[in-house]
Amino acid sequence: MKKSQWFVTGAFVMFLLPAMVLGQFGPRHDMKMEALDLSAEQQEQLESLAVEHHKEMIAARADLKIARLELQELLVSGVSEKKVNSQVNAVAEAEKAILQNRIAHQLAVREALGEEAFGTWMRMHHRGQCGNCGPGKHRGMQGRSGKMGGQGMRQGMQ
Repeated sequence: MKKSQWFVTGAFVMFLLPAMVLGQFGPRHDMKMEALDLSAEQQEQLESLAVEHHKEMIAARADLKIARLELQELLVSGVSEKKVNSQVNAVAEAEKAILQNRIAHQLAVREALGEEAFGTWMRMHHRGQCGNCGPGKHRGMQGRSGKMGGQGMRQGMQ
């Protein structure tokens, strides 16, 4: 990875990750914990799982963004279809890694909470009652437009 990419990634992790994680543990988080009626041990375990999941997803999303940018570079450069298809596979692998990470996290949460509490957690999670989740919070690079390569992506490629 280039030095500038390491600098940006490092700055992101140092300054924005703590804010994201602390944002997760705000008033909505407290309401969610109360609704789930979790033991102190379960709450600690859930918070630990969330922090680890966020760290892993930051890296996985960065890998996906880099793979997509490299694909765009290949398309513009006029390289062979074989090289482009190889990069398409790299993008697909990065997307697969994100999905696998998300599912592994959900399975770990299910194990920590038990079936009943996990069902409640999933319903709350997908209704947006946990702060950093719910409809529209897992858009990836779609942006607000809902289309692949949302406004920010198009501006960066011009």
